[in-house]
Amino acid sequence: MIYPGHYDMPPIMKNYPWDFSFNITLDGVPMQLGGYNIKFRVLLSLESEQGDALIELTRNPQNGIVVDDDDEEQWVEMSMPRSKTKDLPLGQHCYTIELTQPDGVLMVIMCGRIRVMPCDGAGGE
Repeated sequence: MIYPGHYDMPPIMKNYPWDFSFNITLDGVPMQLGGYNIKFRVLLSLESEQGDALIELTRNPQNGIVVDDDDEEQWVEMSMPRSKTKDLPLGQHCYTIELTQPDGVLMVIMCGRIRVMPCDGAGGE
């Protein structure tokens, strides 16, 4: 069983691209993520319902999460373009990162706070 880690994410600057990378290690060994689905959700609170996500990224290059299965470190790269950050409400929010195993078992592996901060909108893709 994996217990969720708590980590406060770097802020999302409204109207700017955002990215964050991590890997999962178990006893110092990178977890192999082939066949796992990964979901990142920004929520108003951790009590929010499944459909209440302000934004959701999933494991697919077009949906914001990429894992290089050939890399033994198994880095997970999450990103949002400016077009996705521009509509997020300002303020302190929560997030979860979930793994769904190939057999369908869902595990929350990380959660914490994430802030959406104002910006002048001059950022690029």
